[in-house]
Amino acid sequence: MTEEKKRKKRKSDEEIIFAQEEIAGFKVKPWSFGVLFEISEMLDAIFTKLDHRGVDLKFDFSEGFASDLPKFIRIAAIAAPEVKAIIAITVDATEEEIEELDMKVGIKLLTTIFKQNFEIIKNALGLSLVMEKEKTEEKEGASDQKTISP
Repeated sequence: MTEEKKRKKRKSDEEIIFAQEEIAGFKVKPWSFGVLFEISEMLDAIFTKLDHRGVDLKFDFSEGFASDLPKFIRIAAIAAPEVKAIIAITVDATEEEIEELDMKVGIKLLTTIFKQNFEIIKNALGLSLVMEKEKTEEKEGASDQKTISP
């Protein structure tokens, strides 16, 4: 086998680092910085809705996504407009195309997008939880402050 043939079979560093999957003809790849800016308000809206509903956002991937499937479906139900828009933007489709998908394909797209972008989502969630905790602590701290008089 020639050196040229060996190189053609190897994946580029970009393909390895920025892996993409194809699902039902849609290319799913990790979000670019530009996409993150485009969807940031939607992510914030999703986190707010889930927080108000008390949805536990801890995931156990040790056995894949199967154990968390009901949670994904609940998230999609609670924040349907945002989830649909994010899926459409991620796979470069229209929202109408996403609405017409078979349930299995839709869930596969959702879980793949989540898996590929988990670190971004986790960091965004962590930041929003820290900000909420700080707000709560500020409110509680204000009422616990004592005035020192001479």
